[in-house]
Amino acid sequence: FSSLTMRDLANSDSCVERVAGAIAAGLVAGCMAGGITTGLATTGYRSGFEFPKLTAHVGRGVFLFSSVAAVYTGGKCLAEGLVGGNHPVTGGIGGSCAGVVLGAYTGSLPVFLGATTGFFVMGVVGDVAKDQFGPKHRDM
Repeated sequence: FSSLTMRDLANSDSCVERVAGAIAAGLVAGCMAGGITTGLATTGYRSGFEFPKLTAHVGRGVFLFSSVAAVYTGGKCLAEGLVGGNHPVTGGIGGSCAGVVLGAYTGSLPVFLGATTGFFVMGVVGDVAKDQFGPKHRDM
């Protein structure tokens, strides 16, 4: 287990392992985003450090990033099962699922529609780019 890497989780055939890896990546990204937003929300060093503000920002970041990553990965994995393999549209379906989560989190219909559409396009483009320029096509 100690030699298991994030790449192994991302390339796993198991949806549970892939979703667990996505949650872990979302946790790290959410902690960083929460820390950055706390730093930006502080008006200066003289205003004093407020631990509750830090935990609130980090908690929201962890929740948002982890849930978006988990739903994207789960949606893509579900689509791969329905399509019968990895196809660019599976990334788009996963992206649409992630956009739904982001729209529900903000409670805004324009964000819901924009995130769902934008993440669909990004998912398709990401899968096409991975297939065209991924590691198997590099000369090393």
